[in-house]
Amino acid sequence: MRLPWLSRETQNPRPPDPGERFHRDLMPHADALYGFALKLCKNPSDAEDLVQDTLLKAFGALERTPTDSHYKGWLFTILRNTWLSRMRRTGRVETTAEPPDVAAPEPETPVTRDVFDDVVAAALERLPEPQRTAVVLCDVEDMPYDVIAKILDCPIGTVRSRIFHARRALREALGPYARSQGVVRNGAATLS
Repeated sequence: MRLPWLSRETQNPRPPDPGERFHRDLMPHADALYGFALKLCKNPSDAEDLVQDTLLKAFGALERTPTDSHYKGWLFTILRNTWLSRMRRTGRVETTAEPPDVAAPEPETPVTRDVFDDVVAAALERLPEPQRTAVVLCDVEDMPYDVIAKILDCPIGTVRSRIFHARRALREALGPYARSQGVVRNGAATLS
């Protein structure tokens, strides 16, 4: 039925251009994808390649994806699955980084943030990959448990368990450093 007061575009809307959807819906997540890829790959060049491959796969599937999709979760799923496929294909074994051997600077110095970041990054690297991925998606990327469960393709209870164990391991690993920096008092039970 044609309604004369509506324009032809309104009556027969054309589907959005895939390039327009790509820039509008996917590209805003590129920085978050890179940060996640860097945590998985531990190498900036590999992380860039992984993000590029992820965005290329997403662009290829964009026309089959509903416009109301949760793009960030979808992209993280593609990125993680691509990374896992590469790991299986190359047979590479994940290595863990040792904590940096640094002297503790004064809390107000600009170096403190970098040292703290290095210590936290080293503690994250020592976590098993499933726990590290779950806690990064939750605490760094601020994703809800149900979205993380979809990304990791596991039950929500497993996600909760992985995050609980990761946080506990991080608390144990970072507790002495946090106390030495005055972030928590001696005898404090948590790092909040």
